[in-house]
Amino acid sequence: MHVPADRQRVRAVSIPRDSLVRIPACTTKGGKVVPARTGLINSVFAVGGVSCVMKTVESLTHVRIDQTVVIDFAGFQRMVDALGGVPVTLPRSVADRNSGLNLPAGEHRLDGKQALAYVRLRHGLGDGSDLSRVKRQQQFLAALVREARGRMTGNPVRFAKFLALMSTSVEATPRLDFGELRALARSFGTGGSVEFDTVPVHPARRDPNRLEWDAAGAKRMFDAFRAP
Repeated sequence: MHVPADRQRVRAVSIPRDSLVRIPACTTKGGKVVPARTGLINSVFAVGGVSCVMKTVESLTHVRIDQTVVIDFAGFQRMVDALGGVPVTLPRSVADRNSGLNLPAGEHRLDGKQALAYVRLRHGLGDGSDLSRVKRQQQFLAALVREARGRMTGNPVRFAKFLALMSTSVEATPRLDFGELRALARSFGTGGSVEFDTVPVHPARRDPNRLEWDAAGAKRMFDAFRAP
């Protein structure tokens, strides 16, 4: 995510989890050295933690990362509940045993548990691909941002509760205290748009069940993230 100083055009880019990439050697928080390798990008966090993820993304994008934020499933649910839910519209009914989501077609205000099932859902909506799920996750995050902005002006008590829960639900490096988080959130509220995109990919040559980045397209995308 690129957050400019004027907050007028915040840009967020999703990296597909099935991306087959070159992962550089890195050192975990506990001091373990993880050797360089080629593998799926979604394996990096489990093996090396957030510091290895940061080094991998910097290596792939050639963009320096100033801040990392990690949120687990429980924290995600708490944040959605603190807003009083997030509205979504289902184009058709969903009854998915794997995610646990069971809802008819139409408009819904999802609570934290339902929201987690919705963003994790792979089958039942879209074409079943991970890229389809990424698009749905981006739509949900956009709805969450709109809901938070509405609470900021229309229900400041609930918004304060949301920020308090957020400050204890995310792991930020460098650390963000409540005051910094509130200042950042308020600047978003008076800022412009939040745009979502996804790294351009195509089936990997060495494994068509995996993805590899379109080098030229990815370069154009991340050029906008680099300091002049």
